[in-house]
Amino acid sequence: LVLICFYFDLPWYLRMLGQWTQTLQRIRKTSQEQLKRNVQFHVFISYSEHDSMWVKHELIPNLQKEEKLICLHEGHFDPGKSITENIKNCLEKSCKPIFVMSPKFVQSEWCHYELYFAHHRLFHENSDYVMFILLEPIPLYCIPTRYPKLKALLGKKAYLEWPKDRRNCG
Repeated sequence: LVLICFYFDLPWYLRMLGQWTQTLQRIRKTSQEQLKRNVQFHVFISYSEHDSMWVKHELIPNLQKEEKLICLHEGHFDPGKSITENIKNCLEKSCKPIFVMSPKFVQSEWCHYELYFAHHRLFHENSDYVMFILLEPIPLYCIPTRYPKLKALLGKKAYLEWPKDRRNCG
């Protein structure tokens, strides 16, 4: 009796497993295509307000030389929406977020939200989605314990170090 049940049920379970796998692949492919259609910017720049002068005078001009479309929170947040909703929308409309890392960034709760949502997308899409620019060295002990994802990302991901002295730029 057990062999008969096994004989008749096994093909059914295998077909169901195949259908389930195809459905998941279709959903994943559709969501990635939909994300590509929603993209309006090349980059979303996340930074602390304390680093805004550097972003506006160094980073943005360098990106504009490459004709990149840039999303910044002060110009592309929709009034009336919550800050977290605006962060998610800007990240979804951008191909790649750039995080300008500094000790002030590490202390900013809003910067952490931006990093959290980008990390979630990185995990969901399983892609190399995040770029870090390190303005100053950040010792790991300076990162608050409530931000474990930041420690993990800085420990695993490569990042660019921006030279303070322009003569060292090769």
